[in-house]
Amino acid sequence: MGTKEDLIEAAAELFATRGFEGSTTLEIARTAGVTEPMIYYHFKGKHDLFTYILTEAFEEFFALLKAVDVDASTEFKKIEKLFEAYYEFVARRPRETSLILGCCPPKLKDAQETCRQNFDRLSSWLEKFLTRCLKKGIRGGEFKKVPVPQTVNLIVLIIQTLARQRALDGETIPGMKEAAVGFCKRSLVKSF
Repeated sequence: MGTKEDLIEAAAELFATRGFEGSTTLEIARTAGVTEPMIYYHFKGKHDLFTYILTEAFEEFFALLKAVDVDASTEFKKIEKLFEAYYEFVARRPRETSLILGCCPPKLKDAQETCRQNFDRLSSWLEKFLTRCLKKGIRGGEFKKVPVPQTVNLIVLIIQTLARQRALDGETIPGMKEAAVGFCKRSLVKSF
């Protein structure tokens, strides 16, 4: 024990369960099995450690999102893969997802915070990705003519709500992802 990874693991667990404000550097150090100064050897402090954990988690999530656009035979398949990417991230990183959902909202007002920067980046990526999929699908005859901005917003809300539910509550009603994907398919695809 006593490595940087031990500190990251301990902090991620405490931040996810107790929140950023509810976790102290002393608790993090004790959980990691080190003395408190070891945190300051690897990080500038609690906020730097928090930022490091979030940055790593968001980078992994963005890597999953980039893979969504690869090898999809249809525009709808890209949207379906987007749902899968969210679910995969929650499964891979449950603590970090809880941390993001629990600790980030109060920090979204500060444009300098890593939470705000990554949420802005994610919103921009989702809007561009889904807008491109919908427009291309409509032009190519795969999709019905739908109001693009409103449909983009609706799909984002569905995906984020499902991811939030799965991360915070577990999947209380089995098959929600499949039902949401089916709903989107019936709403978008012309020859369904």
